[in-house]
Amino acid sequence: MAYAQMDGSGSFLFLDVPVSAMLTGIGGINVSRADADVNLLTSNPALVSDALDGYLSLNYVIYPGDIKVSNVSYSQSFANTGNWSANLVYFDYGEINSFDDTGTSVGTFRADEYAITIGKSHQAGNYRLAVNAKYAASTIAGYTASSLLFDLGGIFIHPEKDFNAGLVIKNAGIVLNKFTATNNIALPFNVQVGTSFKPAHMPVRFSLSIYDLTDWAKTDEQASLVDYEQPTTIDRFFRHTIFGMEVLAGKHLRLLAGYDHKKRRELKLINVSGSTGFSYGLMVSVKSFEFGFSRATYHVAGASNTFTLTSDLKNLIMKKTTVE
Repeated sequence: MAYAQMDGSGSFLFLDVPVSAMLTGIGGINVSRADADVNLLTSNPALVSDALDGYLSLNYVIYPGDIKVSNVSYSQSFANTGNWSANLVYFDYGEINSFDDTGTSVGTFRADEYAITIGKSHQAGNYRLAVNAKYAASTIAGYTASSLLFDLGGIFIHPEKDFNAGLVIKNAGIVLNKFTATNNIALPFNVQVGTSFKPAHMPVRFSLSIYDLTDWAKTDEQASLVDYEQPTTIDRFFRHTIFGMEVLAGKHLRLLAGYDHKKRRELKLINVSGSTGFSYGLMVSVKSFEFGFSRATYHVAGASNTFTLTSDLKNLIMKKTTVE
């Protein structure tokens, strides 16, 4: 008998995988860092507003096992309908060896997943409400499953202090198509809350995110399989938290760091932990472009590397027009 991580029991779990340098660098989950990155649309639709009008971002992620992820995000504001955002993400799992019941090789098959997201946000004073509609599909060896999901998010932005608080209900929806007629599919429903704040006169912004608010019992089951004992109250709480930090090292440079306690507890080896659960990165701005890189350690044997290129297209076009 063998045990492994429990989070693989659902479908469309790729929807919650971070695929931008900033989000990966500050821990992988964040629902409160408003107007900092158009890619945060997939974390909480309320994090994108008119402040990111015309922003286009391209992302590329290399995961262990030769898994590659491509992602693009864009935000556009209209005079009559306000801000709209869009995101397309594609996971390529490559060629996978296939075997029959006797262990004989029968060739290879491919597996991939993708999602298309459309978001709409609305500002009302210091509050912003938003919704995502997304179509997700997963294909494994010719079998395909698809679903229609929704995110409902909100955020409070303090009018004077650098303080935000966010809430998002993620991945509520319906299954459109199953892999097989008898296949049961569980959507990755999740409720998350969080806050981001920057102390006055301190060049550091902190973030705290709490996730899986509706499924605390699963934490005990996961912990008993990995650690062979029930977690303490403190450990149980921290398995639902993500800590993130941004160091504002100048006008054009941000250093990122994050910590995921659950990932560290579940993916560490018995005698070696290494940097499992930790992530770090940087964002560099050059004129109308921003370059990002982050690295997140999932296991002592491997980590993900994320590359991001973001451009303010409106500013870029205006500069080009002025020069001409």
